Amino acid sequence: MLFNFNVYSSLLLIGVVQGAVYSLLLFLRGRKEGAHADYWMAGLLLLLSVFVSQWMLGFAGWYDSHDWHTTLMFYLPFSPPFLLGPVFYCYFLSLTNARFKARQHWKHFIPAAFFILRYAVIAIYDLVFWNGFQGLELPFFFHTRGPWAEYFDSLDVWWYNLLGPLSQIHLIGYLAATIVLFQRYKAYLVANFSNTEPLQFRWLNFIIIILGITFTVSLLGRVASLFVELSYIQAWYYYFVVSVAIFVLSIQAYRQSTRSLLQLDFLPDSAPFTITEPGASTDNNAAAPEMEQFRRRLDVLMATERPYLDPDLNIRQLAERLNTNTSYLSRLINGNYGQNFNDFINGYRVRAFEEKLRAGEHQHYTFLSLALDCGFNSKATFNRAFRKYTGKSPGEYVSER
Repeated sequence: MLFNFNVYSSLLLIGVVQGAVYSLLLFLRGRKEGAHADYWMAGLLLLLSVFVSQWMLGFAGWYDSHDWHTTLMFYLPFSPPFLLGPVFYCYFLSLTNARFKARQHWKHFIPAAFFILRYAVIAIYDLVFWNGFQGLELPFFFHTRGPWAEYFDSLDVWWYNLLGPLSQIHLIGYLAATIVLFQRYKAYLVANFSNTEPLQFRWLNFIIIILGITFTVSLLGRVASLFVELSYIQAWYYYFVVSVAIFVLSIQAYRQSTRSLLQLDFLPDSAPFTITEPGASTDNNAAAPEMEQFRRRLDVLMATERPYLDPDLNIRQLAERLNTNTSYLSRLINGNYGQNFNDFINGYRVRAFEEKLRAGEHQHYTFLSLALDCGFNSKATFNRAFRKYTGKSPGEYVSER
């Protein structure tokens, strides 16, 4: 098969192959483990790989071969408008909610379905009806492009010319919406989990920002091309950044454990509880006698059974131990302690660590070893929590005693 290896085609080839291979791996893992997020990421990587492959194949000589390679370049939907954004958005929703249902979000894909149908109709008419059934030679671009593809490629009306920029604005909008969801998701994490580190998906946040900047630059390039002529080489750098993003995104997505995702049930439209000062009067009757009785039960449980020593403790598990629901427990912690769940549990862990310091255990064991014994899952999480509650690092705290 025709493929001219050069600097431009080869560098893009790395990202395309990486995306295709990991797309298959994620699809197989999703099928094996029932992880819907893997299916969405497999589709996303495939879309990004096909998107970059248009420029890769162009630099590899497909446009200039003037045979069936060139024909494929005209008829393959390398970047269907209005599709990439919704897929990215749904991936985030499926990643953060194990019970995500795609059918509830089908309206996001209506514009993309229209343009995919358009690609299919053009290909069927030119390649099947014109060239296949009638046996007519494709009349344009060295006999590699049919009449309908030529018509739409040459169409020069304002509304049609706006489709390219609008599709990129559409994608940037979805990326921005996903970043906003990330902020709500962070609030959800600290309200429900004591160990948020493996569930923060910082890598995905980074990729979204990089892609958002990249596609914004591309959009600005489209605008600039109305006034100055941009070369294919200048456009190549944009595709190269996407290729690098594919490389990083595929590895990080496959490294993400699907087991940890099963406990997530983030709902974008659910508002987090407002944290109030301890003892303050609230609309949820935090000071009511039954709530006060329940608070005492929680205090006894934390003191006797010490559930905070479990590094993966979440609010659902604690609620089950108290024979209540997560909403009630969350209101109790927010209203009576003025904290979210994460801060509430880490506060107990810090106090347990302080007890070990007072007992002199730090003279025989490292700070990290003691922190792990107290329920912390990493050195970074422990240091942040300890400084937040004491205003000092563990070393400063010990030296001042």
